[in-house]
Amino acid sequence: MSFRGIVESPQFHEEANAICADVKRMDSALFAVTWALSRHPEHFEKVPGTKNLCRVLTDPFPDMPSLRIWYTFGEKEVTLLSIELAEEGETDAANA
Repeated sequence: MSFRGIVESPQFHEEANAICADVKRMDSALFAVTWALSRHPEHFEKVPGTKNLCRVLTDPFPDMPSLRIWYTFGEKEVTLLSIELAEEGETDAANA
């Protein structure tokens, strides 16, 4: 089984630090979703009207709300473009 590499864009990195300055905590909050993205990024919602922009929501993590992540992917890597706090009660259409 092959896994895609995960690459954080500079914008993603800045936004993640603004949400949570504790890098280890943010990594823990993102662990499950980045693992899933490395295996099956096509599983999650494609943004309507775009060619290759996708979106995924994280599950809430202790003391961290759900996060919305925007990304693109190719055969060998997933690029995390942006991250923000999700709206309360928002669900991921792929997991609904």
